[in-house]
Amino acid sequence: LLPLAITQDQVNEVRQEMLLNEADVSSLDIPATMASWLAGAYGISATDARAVTVDNLTCSYFRGVADNGPRRYIGEGRSVSADPKLCVNFVLSEFNRKRNEYDDPQWMFWVSDDAAGRLLERVYDGTIGLKVAKGLYSELWDQDRRLGAMRGPDAVDEIISIRKRYIRTNLSLSVRADGADAIIAARGLKQVSDPGAIEKIVDDVLANNEKSVAEFKSGKEKALQALVGQVMKASQGKANPSQVNDILRKKLAE
Repeated sequence: LLPLAITQDQVNEVRQEMLLNEADVSSLDIPATMASWLAGAYGISATDARAVTVDNLTCSYFRGVADNGPRRYIGEGRSVSADPKLCVNFVLSEFNRKRNEYDDPQWMFWVSDDAAGRLLERVYDGTIGLKVAKGLYSELWDQDRRLGAMRGPDAVDEIISIRKRYIRTNLSLSVRADGADAIIAARGLKQVSDPGAIEKIVDDVLANNEKSVAEFKSGKEKALQALVGQVMKASQGKANPSQVNDILRKKLAE
């Protein structure tokens, strides 16, 4: 190999990129420094930021998912992650679960971060539920691993479209009344969008979570996410997230 000469300027540049400051001993703890930066840059909690900096790959993957997932525009051509908590939870659960499922090297993964981001974008806009997204993510991972080729984000929309066509076709051929329900239940694609049904679940959650209600009314915005989580849990992940947010806010304002 040819000799490699590294200049001090290059070293300083890398140190700056790594957020290192030798005058501040605490900055030499790279995961802690990155976690602090992630919390500010993506608006996630310190606990979540620490969790995704457990290793470099998880941290990098989270950033890719958040950057390619649902976005919220803040003006002047700028946007921020619309639901960073969704991205954090998905990476920590699904990404790490699939990495641990096989004997592949820990640095290897089979669903790109931009494809995962597109999948969560479809969850956020109400196209599919989170439960369905987890299933599709696992399928994408397994299929691409078998093929030895990683597909891009367009594969997400293609698979969703195929699934919905499959359901429509099977429903049109179904003779028994319960045939439709069986197919939809088996595929897990039915999302609850009936305002009345969601409102009933919301009422039950509010009645059983007085502490979170009080915290939200006292100005703690994060309490809303806890209530959203309870509604989604009660609906088995099938309630339309956008409607859940709207109905919760309306009820809490009464």
